Amino acid sequence: MIIFLNGTSSTGKSSVARELMRQSQIPFLHYASDHLLNFWIDSKFVNSFKGEQKPQKWQAEWFCRQQAIDKNGHAVFHIKNGKKGWTLYCDLVKAACDLMDKGYDMIVDEVIISESQIPLYYSSLINKYVYMVYIYCENIEMERREKKRGDRNIGLSRGLLEDVDKIINTYDLKIDTTHLSAAECARSILNFIESNPKPTAVKKLMERYSQDCIVE
Repeated sequence: MIIFLNGTSSTGKSSVARELMRQSQIPFLHYASDHLLNFWIDSKFVNSFKGEQKPQKWQAEWFCRQQAIDKNGHAVFHIKNGKKGWTLYCDLVKAACDLMDKGYDMIVDEVIISESQIPLYYSSLINKYVYMVYIYCENIEMERREKKRGDRNIGLSRGLLEDVDKIINTYDLKIDTTHLSAAECARSILNFIESNPKPTAVKKLMERYSQDCIVE
């Protein structure tokens, strides 16, 4: 079984994933691409810049956070992948897919902000039981958590939310974490799975994509 958690940063996906692991009788493995990237590449290679500013070449090769102003006047950040950053991300997804293909039960903790990400998972999701779960919370709570973390650009979650909502709109379940604990959210997900043995969202989603549309 695969539980695919998607949503912007600071909504509680990782906390919910850990609670799913604790509460479930299934030995899930937890794959979180942003956690792996944060451990594998130092933060100095993730440059933040405003508007038309240009990052240094060695930073642009990995990951950049570009600041902009949204339609409501809020400062937001959007992630831009450099060639090396995108290659590393693809390799990490491939490793996760290899585990899925070998039959491991997985909780995938993702932030899908680009159509080019979805085909990377295609062959490993299309014929499996996959529950697509959207994790979200109110903006004011999302930003409160973002500030509390202290390791994110303020406005990153809001910027990623714009991108996340453009890419996927089909889910088996949506969980609002604003007023619920991670334990309560995990229990809701597990209860849903127990009463809905045939998830449908991933097949609907994959009808729009194939491995042929991967963008390098």
